[in-house]
Amino acid sequence: MEKTRFPGSTLLLAAAVSCSHASALPPATWEAPRASGTAIQRSDENARVLLAIQAKFTPESAARLGVPGLDDRITDLTPGYRERARQATREALAELERRREAERDPLVAQDLRILIHSAQLQIRGSELNEQYEVPYVNPARLIFGSMNALLDPQTEASRRPAAVARLRKYTGLEPGTQPIAKLAADETRRGLGDGKLRPPPRLEVETDLKTQRFLVDGVAKLLQKYQLAGTNEPLAALKAQMADYERFLRDDPASDRARALARRSARREHSGFLTFSFAARAQQHQYEDEPCSLHDAPPFVTAGSYQHGGASAGPGRPR
Repeated sequence: MEKTRFPGSTLLLAAAVSCSHASALPPATWEAPRASGTAIQRSDENARVLLAIQAKFTPESAARLGVPGLDDRITDLTPGYRERARQATREALAELERRREAERDPLVAQDLRILIHSAQLQIRGSELNEQYEVPYVNPARLIFGSMNALLDPQTEASRRPAAVARLRKYTGLEPGTQPIAKLAADETRRGLGDGKLRPPPRLEVETDLKTQRFLVDGVAKLLQKYQLAGTNEPLAALKAQMADYERFLRDDPASDRARALARRSARREHSGFLTFSFAARAQQHQYEDEPCSLHDAPPFVTAGSYQHGGASAGPGRPR
């Protein structure tokens, strides 16, 4: 949704800039704004340029913002998705720049500058994350959040069967899909094998390990609540795949290299280039301070893996 987190923060801003949130947004495509449209309409259409990217790469979050037709689609974690998302954002930036140059209304032009600047920051932040950090996604939280949104009591009953379609895609049961837990583990494993990237914060991974089974059970309870058909197979697959993912977090052999990196990183001072990343995480997941024991932590995460010298880790993050 997160670290599938790219390009979420930019596109939440796009939704804020859009002034039409009182009504449903159109399908996730964009076209040139109408010359005769009002300023509000043009700002809405400009925001949809970035919302279309969110719909493509993190459709669950776009659906929660009101973009229709996305209920059975899932986040793209296939190899190369980060660069694909950045390239899509670059193309959107070119279109937004073209619109800014042609816009004569100062308020609409201001909205365009905000969208452009935010997307530029998002691209740079994604590049820095990939250059300096081990990629880490919590598939259990992503899947539970997706199911919880579709199976909310306020969601129209006609949309609920899409939850089963999503779960089948999350677990790789549909043609052309792969289990998202495996994709997440493979991406993290590649990052750990690099030997130069910083592991994820200890507290984040410990918290994920503690909550993973509750989230998986929560998915099962949501599906049972609405007695949706066809849930047995994807639920069984989800439980098995998340058990494999938990074993990966605790036992992956790449951990020795990552543990040594974390010790070295703890002794070095860092500039602020990671502050953006951790601040973005903190905006999405707020953790309360609590005592943590390293004996429960996966081997690739150490006490030093979240120390950033003088750089702030953001609210709710250990420093």
